[in-house]
Amino acid sequence: MKAKPLGSRQIYGMKRESLLKRFSQFGNQSKDKVYLIQCAVAVMIRNCFSVENFSSFAEEIICPLFLEGTREELAEIRHLCPYFENYFEKEEWQKIVAKLFANQQEYLQITETARSTIEMLGHRLYSGAYQLEKKYNLKTAFSDAAGSIHSWSLSNVVPHPDPLENQAVLAIFDQLTIFKKEDGTRRFTRAIWLDFAVDEKFRAFDTRKEDDPTYVPKETDLPEEVEAVESKQSSEVANTPSTGMTKTVNQTAGTDAAANRKTAAETGKPTKNDASPPPVEKGSQEKKPDASEEEGRRPDAKYKDLLKPGKKGKNKGQNNQKQQPAYSKKNTSKKNRHRKKRK
Repeated sequence: MKAKPLGSRQIYGMKRESLLKRFSQFGNQSKDKVYLIQCAVAVMIRNCFSVENFSSFAEEIICPLFLEGTREELAEIRHLCPYFENYFEKEEWQKIVAKLFANQQEYLQITETARSTIEMLGHRLYSGAYQLEKKYNLKTAFSDAAGSIHSWSLSNVVPHPDPLENQAVLAIFDQLTIFKKEDGTRRFTRAIWLDFAVDEKFRAFDTRKEDDPTYVPKETDLPEEVEAVESKQSSEVANTPSTGMTKTVNQTAGTDAAANRKTAAETGKPTKNDASPPPVEKGSQEKKPDASEEEGRRPDAKYKDLLKPGKKGKNKGQNNQKQQPAYSKKNTSKKNRHRKKRK
């Protein structure tokens, strides 16, 4: 299982409890003593500026690394061991020094930078929490090992006024090798400048918060604009399905009409859905509707009697024949013969 990351984003962004859990998980999964000890020194840099208390961080995790680690395993971080002297009892510390260094002179020579830093910044490296009226952020610029300049920031800090102390704190980065770019270049070698600024999100009051003395409760009625927008959205949702149904019906009707025209062309007979009659043969005449037919057929008894076969009346000759469509070939020829007889 791959170990969860433990880098600058976690070291300088997580709360103390969350960061402590990440230390424990990383130590159990990676077993990288050198990397974990350097991360603990990086947390001390944060404690020098942070409002929160990060002093004596991960003591239960770091102490076994020094006590159980061999000289070969800890050779790369021997120069950092003075930062953790106050983690141990005096006898334990003497055993660690004797294990990591050949003699006292070697110890003093290798740890000279760390010991001088602790002498100058001990009150900040192991300080507790601060209380400030306003929230401040830190922003600084560093030069990497290749000479390129990049920025680095830290939120919720104490704006310490001493520039020499601040410079000495940032110089601890140069003693670490864990912060590198993708190409392996060390990111922090020399601090160029540092600024403190009040957090832009700090508010003296907020009328929307109930615990604020200036709190103003919201009105219960919705604004007219909100109601209009909700009504418009509801109508759009309701009209959406009908458009798709209309389109489907129109497409179906067009398909049926095309099929009917094809059937009429093959059989020579009209279909009930065909809107246009077939062409009339030459020589045949199309019957013109009488005035009574133009007015419309009425379903009364008197009108039905007039249409019965053999019934005398105004349309006697025409009603003796069975009614056929005007465009039928057979019906057209019969009507022509009937007209000749009448003449």
